[in-house]
This record gives sequence, structure tokens and C-alpha cells, in this order.
Amino acid sequence: MRGKFSFLAHYLEIALKQSRVMLPGVRRMDAFYHSSETEPLTALTSDFSAESEEPLTLVIDGKIETLEKLINLKSNYSWYSEDELPYCKNGDSNKIPDVFSELNKTVLMVRFTREKSTQKDALVVYFKENMIGFGMNLSQKEIKSDYKDIIAQMVINTVNTIRNISRPDRDIWLSIRGIMNENRLKMEQATRKLENLKEQYQDRLVDSCNYFLSNISAKEGRKYLFSEGAIKLIKTTPVSYDRIENAIKLAVQLAINFDIENQDEIIYITENYLNFNAIRIEEEKTEMINTVYERPFNYLDFLESLAEKVKAKKLPIKSQTIIDEMEDPVSQAAITWNVNHNMKAMQHLFRLYPDKWPIIRNEFKPILRIASKGDNRYRQVQNG
Repeated sequence: MRGKFSFLAHYLEIALKQSRVMLPGVRRMDAFYHSSETEPLTALTSDFSAESEEPLTLVIDGKIETLEKLINLKSNYSWYSEDELPYCKNGDSNKIPDVFSELNKTVLMVRFTREKSTQKDALVVYFKENMIGFGMNLSQKEIKSDYKDIIAQMVINTVNTIRNISRPDRDIWLSIRGIMNENRLKMEQATRKLENLKEQYQDRLVDSCNYFLSNISAKEGRKYLFSEGAIKLIKTTPVSYDRIENAIKLAVQLAINFDIENQDEIIYITENYLNFNAIRIEEEKTEMINTVYERPFNYLDFLESLAEKVKAKKLPIKSQTIIDEMEDPVSQAAITWNVNHNMKAMQHLFRLYPDKWPIIRNEFKPILRIASKGDNRYRQVQNG
């Protein structure tokens, strides 16, 4: 495949690709190898008479078992006639050799032990019939086994050279690839961490905006809520928080004007009202006068925070345990007076925020008393 490093291929595949330069006096070469212990036997061939120099797949169906036995012989190399090869068309490994059959053995099989294995790979070299290009002339009926040994050793040395050159290059590449994969994993982990931090920041931002809007609700005595679209817009805005607060203030003003006729109990701040690039509203220099709902809202928050501390200590929620958690303790009568004095405002806030202050609304008697009265009056109004 083009674009692939040559040293990443199996060394016998590299030998096939370089066969025309490596052994010009041959007519064909076959390679048999396992890419790994779990992979099936790969069979490739390179025919010098073909135009393409790329190795082609060799069909060995039904001959694999016999071929494996031949490949795994102890000898480093063997000479065969083409008829003796089991995968050839007329292959007959049971043919009885005679003293003159050695002349026809012009096919060399060299065997190479695999790395970290006792099994072997094989390269099969088909020499020209008379082998005259290698110092032998079979037409003269000469049997020169020494010559064949020299040729076999030459092929073994050549393939081992290819193997020895490609192995360290491949090892270096595997090391580099390992580092690259490790860096990729680290980048992915860092990206996921950043995404998590981004989500956490967005959640905190929305919480802050909800709290800011709830304070506006408490001051004005109307309940404002963000729509889902507005929350999504807040999460994705890149501006600073002070500009977001400014946009919320302007959005509330717009929402009031659009709702002036309906006077709904809940007014939704939609994304259409939010403009994060709007001119900032200048704060009044004089001290802002608290509305009728701001003090009760903050006092309920104060009591709820104290109740949370009491509950964490597994103590009963009552006036004395609440007072014990105060930095500047007051009398129980002071708590009762504050609750009674702001009763109507608190009852209104309970209707606006049915899910806020759950501990004191369910366990603190001074609040339970006014909350239940407010609920009864609210039910009477609803029931007509």
C-alpha cells in the first residue's frame, strides 16, 4: 500500500518487493509467513515475467497442512523440483527421487525461525532451469552440491540482512507510535477534563444567575424565571459575569413591559430579552432602599442556613438550637417577632418559591405556623 513505511511490512514481503534487484537470475519467488501467532498463513508470490512488481496472493487452499510441515523442517534450506511442492499444480511430494533427479531441483526453500517462536517462515526461490547465471550448467549433467550450498547461503544472508535492517527501524517506529498513542490519550484525557470543568463552570454560572434573578424577584415581589433557551444562552456566552448581570437587569425591565397587561404570577426571562453587549446600567450612588420583600427573603435564607447547621449536628430544629448557631445570638422572642412582623411577606414568598427553605418550612415551628396559615388562606382564595 502506498504511503506505508516499507520496514513495517514483514521482512519476507520486503524481500519479494526487492527480489528483482536482489536475485536477478531467478524467475519467481514465493513467501510464506505468519504476521502473528494468531494470524493464518500468508502466501505471496512475485512472478518476474509479470509487469507488476507488487507481490500477489498465492492460492494454497487445501495444501496448508502439508505446506506447514514442509516449512517447519529442521534444515535451514532444501532444494526441490517444482513437482515436489504441494501447492504447485502438479505437485507430488511422494515422488521417489533417483540419483539424476537432483539435476531438476532448481527450486530453493530457505527457512527462517520466527521471533519469539519455534515455528518458521519460508522463502521459495525458483531459479532458471539451467542455473547458468549462478555458476552451474545443468545441461552438462553436472551435480555440484557445493555450488547450491553457496547459493542457498547467499539467499539466507541477503534475507537476514533485510530482516536485520528493518527490525530496528520497526522497533523505533513502534516506540514512537507508543509515545504518540500515549500523548493522544493524555490529550483526550485533558480535553475531557476541560469539558468537565467547562460544564461545572456553566452549572455554577447558571446557579449564580438564578440566585441573582431570585434577589430581583424578592425585591420586586414578582417571580422571574429563566427559560431553557435563556439558560443555554447564558452557558455559552463568553462575556464577563458583570455583563451577564447587566443583561439580566435589562431583560427584567423588558419582560415587565411585555407582561404589563397580563400580570402573570411568573414572568419568564427568555433568550430574546438577553443582550450581553448592551450598555451598562449605572448604579445609583444613593443607598438603595430595601423593598418590602427583600428583608424577609434574606431573613428566611438566614434561618435556613442556620437550620442546615443544626440538622448536620443531628439536633432538633427549634429556636434555641437555631440561636446557638448565630454569631450574635438573639432571644427567642426576637425570632418570633421577626417572623410575625413579616408574616404576610413571607407567606407571599412561600407561594413564589414553593421549593425554597425546605428545612424551616417543614421542621421549624415559628415558620410552620405562618406557612400553614398562608397555605389555608391561599387554598380558600383558590377554592373561591
